[in-house]
Amino acid sequence: MQSVIRGCFLARRLNRSFSMLKTVFFFMLFLNGGVIAAFSDDKTNSPLEKAIEAIVAQEYRKADELFESILRKNPDNADALYLRLANHQTRILDYESYALEAESFIALCDSVEKALWRIIDTKRGNDSLWCVFYIGSAQGGKSVMLAKSGKWLAAARDALSSVAIFNSITKKDSTFYPAFLGTGIFKYYLSQSLKWLLLLGGNRAEEGIREIERATQAVPPYDLAAKNSLCWIFIERGEFQRAELLVKSILDSMPDNTIFLRIHANIAYNRKEWKELSRVAEKMIELSEDRSPVNWSDLVLGYEYLIHYYDYLKKRRKVLYLSRKALNLSIPDTSRQIVYVKEHLKRIEEMRLRYVQDDEDDEERDEE
Repeated sequence: MQSVIRGCFLARRLNRSFSMLKTVFFFMLFLNGGVIAAFSDDKTNSPLEKAIEAIVAQEYRKADELFESILRKNPDNADALYLRLANHQTRILDYESYALEAESFIALCDSVEKALWRIIDTKRGNDSLWCVFYIGSAQGGKSVMLAKSGKWLAAARDALSSVAIFNSITKKDSTFYPAFLGTGIFKYYLSQSLKWLLLLGGNRAEEGIREIERATQAVPPYDLAAKNSLCWIFIERGEFQRAELLVKSILDSMPDNTIFLRIHANIAYNRKEWKELSRVAEKMIELSEDRSPVNWSDLVLGYEYLIHYYDYLKKRRKVLYLSRKALNLSIPDTSRQIVYVKEHLKRIEEMRLRYVQDDEDDEERDEE
């Protein structure tokens, strides 16, 4: 019973900590890229490598086409099965469209997990371990979507099963760093959620952080997942300087990655680094408009941050101009259903109305 209670609270915590998980799952793709060496004979410029490169470049349609091509030739290709799922998950997390696509994604998770269980007996040694890891990762991804859909008990079940798999992997291979990332995140957020219930016999947040730090021992670029998990934890703990160092180290090599630009903007806003915030916000707007399809969540967030900058400078006309521009964007009805799009637009409207109200108050004072 305690396991179910813990799992339910974890699912709720995962729901509230969704921004951190976006980055974690995105960089699980780098980690899973390491399995190519185990499963693929042709490692040089293979279709699988091209698909992974497409995901990293946020070219999800191209990646999906490549994975489908691989699976048409070999439906039992374990890494292609899982990485195709991860591609869908990354796109949903990137565009924050989980509310629109959660049901289809959960069905895909079930399908992939079933296929992996069917072929696992054909794997041996390290290949088998990676296949088990894929199953645990599919369950973990499914639990996040279930949590976002408010299905706490189901989310708890899959989260607990996923972590049990990761624990079994680390017992067999203490150098399997991706699994330590999974167990570390679980311990950190579970401890944060349940510390007041004292069900864990102590705060395991620091233990979780140590496990994530252990995962950073992976060779580049496989250490990125752990480093970015730590980044979001540092932000949550108000340790913005440590988070900034991690983000900048990544943006140095991937300056146009909107996922990490979003994190960088978050840090600049929290630290009140207004000039840097405006620079990053303008870049987010430019890159988001150029993407196909447009990432409306990032685009509106970019406008929100830019308006915050001009609000700080008390540039009334600029705030009103940018507010009108953001509020009049031709956002499709389906994208307007995305929770974060709604929230960004709401805050922009609130800032606009504040300036409009100030004008009305000034007019009343002039009349008096």
